[in-house]
Amino acid sequence: MGSRSVTAKDVAKAAGVSVATVSRVVNGSPLVSDKLARRVWSAVRRLNYRRNILARGLKTNQTSTVGIIVPNIMNTFFTAVVRGVEDRANQQGLNVILCNSDDNPDKEMEYLSVLLDRQVDGLILAPAAAPSRHLAEDLAERLSQVPMAFVDRRGWGDKRSVALVDNIQGAYCAVEHLISLGHRRIGVVTGPLDLTTGADRLEGYRLALAEHGIAYDERLLRVADFKVEQAEASTRDLLEEVPPPTALFVANNLMALGTLRAIRRKGLSVPDDIALVTFDDPEWAELVRPALTVVAQPTYELGACAMGLLLDELNGESGCAREVVLKCNLIVRESCGARLGRLAGAARDGGDDRIA
Repeated sequence: MGSRSVTAKDVAKAAGVSVATVSRVVNGSPLVSDKLARRVWSAVRRLNYRRNILARGLKTNQTSTVGIIVPNIMNTFFTAVVRGVEDRANQQGLNVILCNSDDNPDKEMEYLSVLLDRQVDGLILAPAAAPSRHLAEDLAERLSQVPMAFVDRRGWGDKRSVALVDNIQGAYCAVEHLISLGHRRIGVVTGPLDLTTGADRLEGYRLALAEHGIAYDERLLRVADFKVEQAEASTRDLLEEVPPPTALFVANNLMALGTLRAIRRKGLSVPDDIALVTFDDPEWAELVRPALTVVAQPTYELGACAMGLLLDELNGESGCAREVVLKCNLIVRESCGARLGRLAGAARDGGDDRIA
């Protein structure tokens, strides 16, 4: 195409789509089918199209950088989310600064201040604090002037866009699967209830029980911190209940490691003694024996979608805050078995009622 810059119109012609479709794809809109998006991205790569969002003159003193703060980069879920953000940002000529809050609200606030001082063009945040948390007045004022989107967890107020997975639907499917195998005494280890991920996954658990006529028993609930150690202690405590649960639903992959450790240290096995299903599908979930039944999240797509929402903000195209919710997928492997485990005997002795 000579020395002329490649335009969205060129990409649209090469892909056989409209310019509007090209805009939706490069901005991460979930409204375009995967097949159509692949055609557009193929044309983007073939023509070496790099859309310069900073040339739009939307703000001064631009740095071609965006910041992202996640709670735990050691969690492979967030690693994949960040990769989705980075790839989408790089396609737009933007660089990414990554910060790790360790789920510490004070550390998160410090990083927000640092990124604002560096004059990033936009921010993506998986918040460490509850959506209702009050921000310091000076920080809130500075943040109000910067394009921003939340990812994985809802943030403060309703004026920012957010990319989420359907945590309620995912948890519901996991627990319903356990119920379909005959389990009625199902323990749950979830994350902090002041975070939307912890609260929504517990809500999905409770909905599944209710819709199958099983009473919610608070003695089977343990709230941990989405990390290994607390989940191990919580599981160990759950297994001491009389009667014990015959199955467990664990609300993220790191906590699943703690749960597996607690089960094995008690001399029990999955699924013969107790069934297990967890949120997240890390690579190791299929490699352990038995392979874990999981609720898989579209992690890379979640990050790319969050970056798309931020690009809309940067381009002044958002109009109003949007909430994009991606679906989860239950992957049935071996850890739930096909029947109640040996602990079911103890549960029956304690008067537990089973599905026939």
